[in-house]
Amino acid sequence: MPQVARIDFDTVERPFIVVNLSGEEHELPITLDSSDLELVGQHDEPADGMLALMAKYLGDVVYRLGDYDLKRLLSVWNQQREALGEPDLGES
Repeated sequence: MPQVARIDFDTVERPFIVVNLSGEEHELPITLDSSDLELVGQHDEPADGMLALMAKYLGDVVYRLGDYDLKRLLSVWNQQREALGEPDLGES
């Protein structure tokens, strides 16, 4: 059978934003790998899935952040996803 498609990847590294939490820097990926998708999918509420995702990369301190800080963090994350042409988490 003749070749019908070819995909080459220059890198498998994912883009991320740097989040500084009390002087400690963490990397929060903008794109999701298969384990991230599985983690988010385990939650009935999208907000719970997003919190679990952020805690995976930033630590449990995420659960102590106030609503204003969480909203800021999610806003920047969503803006960067949009800039990459990534869909919202609620889209397939």
